[in-house]
Amino acid sequence: MSIRQDRATEEGRLAVYASLKPPVGAMIELQVESAPVAKHEDVVGLANDLASSLRPAGSEDARRSLEATSSEPQSVTLQQWKDEIEGKMREVLRLTRILRVDAPAALRAPRW
Repeated sequence: MSIRQDRATEEGRLAVYASLKPPVGAMIELQVESAPVAKHEDVVGLANDLASSLRPAGSEDARRSLEATSSEPQSVTLQQWKDEIEGKMREVLRLTRILRVDAPAALRAPRW
């Protein structure tokens, strides 16, 4: 896969995690090369696990997020799962953006 790292990743998947107790939210952007791969259940699961791995405080670093254990294939790290998906799909996956919010949030209806 190191040979393919220069390929463009113009498609992707966003994943969001939110919790009331403790009040925390997280968003990640996982980029891939093609739209069909972005919709694949393994990529969706990986993106969701990456977002929820940002739950512990101080986990804004992508490297620490990839060291977390996945929920679907038990007892493998998210990095191992990512590597497995890349090998199976033959596409590059990039974790490009991470955002963690340690505060309560609410949606407000717009006033017209």
